[in-house]
Amino acid sequence: MMANSVAALSAQDEDMRTRACRLYSETLTLFTRRITEARDSGEIDEDIDPE
Repeated sequence: MMANSVAALSAQDEDMRTRACRLYSETLTLFTRRITEARDSGEIDEDIDPE
């Protein structure tokens, strides 16, 4: 629901689009970092690509 709202608003508002892109990028970075940490500590298989 939230993603749909952001998508609808970002189509009409450049500032919203910029913020949404930044938030997506920051979230992706956090997930990638955590997956890397989990892989390096042995929590998940070492052949997992965090990207």
